Amino acid sequence: MSMYNFLFVIFVSYVLYGLSGNLLNSVWPKVAGDIGAAVALLGIVSTLCNITSGVTSAFVYKIRRKYGTNVTVSIGLVFMALSLILYGVATNIYVIGIGFIMLGVGNAIVDVGANSYVIKAYDAKKVSLLHACWGIGSSIGPMIMALSITFLNNYRAGFAIGATIIIVVFILMRFMKRKWEANKEKVAKEVVELHSVSQEEKTSTKTFADIVKIDLALIVMICFFFGNAFNGLMNTWIATIYVEQRHLTVIEGANLATIFFASLTITRIVLGFIGSNIKTKNVILFGIILSIIGIGIMFFKSTNMNFLYLNVAILGIGIAPIIPFFNHYLKDLFGENNVGEILGYCSIFSLTGIGISSFCATLVVRFFGIDVIQIYIMAVVIILLAIFSYIAYRADKRAKI
Repeated sequence: MSMYNFLFVIFVSYVLYGLSGNLLNSVWPKVAGDIGAAVALLGIVSTLCNITSGVTSAFVYKIRRKYGTNVTVSIGLVFMALSLILYGVATNIYVIGIGFIMLGVGNAIVDVGANSYVIKAYDAKKVSLLHACWGIGSSIGPMIMALSITFLNNYRAGFAIGATIIIVVFILMRFMKRKWEANKEKVAKEVVELHSVSQEEKTSTKTFADIVKIDLALIVMICFFFGNAFNGLMNTWIATIYVEQRHLTVIEGANLATIFFASLTITRIVLGFIGSNIKTKNVILFGIILSIIGIGIMFFKSTNMNFLYLNVAILGIGIAPIIPFFNHYLKDLFGENNVGEILGYCSIFSLTGIGISSFCATLVVRFFGIDVIQIYIMAVVIILLAIFSYIAYRADKRAKI
């Protein structure tokens, strides 16, 4: 069982991370109408999901350190499958909320477990490709829902399909684990490499108080807060914004979401091959600035589908490098031995950022209407640009000393 076989399964797991998170988002207006819930409640249940993810992230590094990547990611897959099953049988917002909590646990475990492994064991190319896998899953999710509604006239079938795929990959990972254990003498060294958990990581006793004393650590965590706040807002609201503001059909909204995630994914794949030839910080800055341009275009209330496809494609290209390249930037800022623990705390800030921003988005929509949400998202991205520019300046200054 080679490292690349295991890496492939990790990539597939990250595809499912993207798929599970965006199946419901792509058809939320229809689901909300079916269960008698307000459209704005998407922000509330998303907040539940992301707060749960933030809390869970605090423990993922310890789980992976003790049991390895395979077991950790497998646990995450179970929770993701359970969340989709709950969505499929939900008849009220409370069941949807429980499903979001399950999804929050699963997302955090897969996200932190997979990133800790890939950032530690591979270069920026693999990190970008890993996050491209999230985009692939996020693109497939709306496609599954569009096909389920078109041919089966039933969005619940889409959740069943997603849960089934996750269960199959879970079985595959458990099979791989048993194969390693059956050949322990032959692959013991390789298993250590696959899990990428060094003895130094296992015996580390650093606390949060120790981590924040590291130069730039706290400001980087705050940057993750706003970076993932923007990322989460776009993932959650991209289809709903266009459906509600332009009075498009749910299928047209799902198609726009598919284009958004497809452009995001293609960009990450391209960056996965050329990423080593360009400076990490420059890629991140380019992505943030292009995102600002994309949000600016959203203020034009055109209903021309070609124009809207172009708009979501620009947004997808812009957002594509921000998270994966910033993840890898941690290695440049803090060194590879500190990446695992710092990433765990960055994930807590990230998912808390998504949760708080989603809650605030609900308040914005509730009190001011869906038409002003772009202003709120623009403010989040401008803050992100200011914070990251400061980090890049400090890092460059430190490198010259």
